[in-house]
Amino acid sequence: MRKAFFVKDVINIDQYLPHMNGEVLVCYSDYYNINTKHPKIEWSKYKAEYINHKEPNIIIVGLNRIRTPDSRYDLVYSYLYKMNDFETKITIDEKPFNSEPWRCWYHYGFLFKTWLGVDYSNVLESDWSHWFYRDRNDCLISSKNLKNHIKNTYSDLDFLITEFEFYEPDLFLNEYYQEVKTIAFEKYGTPKQIIQFMIKHLNSKIKIDFGFDSYLTNKKYLLPNFGVFCFLVEENKRRMDIYNTLISSNV
Repeated sequence: MRKAFFVKDVINIDQYLPHMNGEVLVCYSDYYNINTKHPKIEWSKYKAEYINHKEPNIIIVGLNRIRTPDSRYDLVYSYLYKMNDFETKITIDEKPFNSEPWRCWYHYGFLFKTWLGVDYSNVLESDWSHWFYRDRNDCLISSKNLKNHIKNTYSDLDFLITEFEFYEPDLFLNEYYQEVKTIAFEKYGTPKQIIQFMIKHLNSKIKIDFGFDSYLTNKKYLLPNFGVFCFLVEENKRRMDIYNTLISSNV
């Protein structure tokens, strides 16, 4: 069995789990305190002794917190993702991904080894970067493409309904925007650095908190009609669309 659960309650996990024959091990992020009838182990302990575990049924709770870009090359992942043919693999988490949507591969790569036609997250990360920088018109992880590849997924999460509107800024705010933009382009060399610098100062100026993950808030944002905000709104809509697509398929 292979199954992804994106759910509201990641503590009392037995309510989601099927009956499993044989030994079961629940590995969970140290951030949580899991309640389960099955044997369980904190991730920090499991990754130090994983080679000694032979349970045929493995459940991982909190992969979003466990597997990060900094730790994704740890050998434990080769063992879990590629080297061991578990009878059951289950991933349980609060949402399909943290930050950039390509990281949902951490769940589906664990379940299926190959997903979206790729074997490693690097491919999706690179593909996403080209889409992010508008080098391409579509992406492997776009909601349009995902609809044909989501399987073995259950979610009880609510759909995100964050809204975005623009207003025309006054002369003084326009002048401030141009000043910030000039400094950003003089100081930084990559688009992401430039965007982050500009948003930080513009947020402070207009007293708002808006960023790449604002789509998660379910708020209604009223933003000045500047290029950097238009870019960020488009990015938020992409991420929200992907998130909603991933949680919509209870199959």
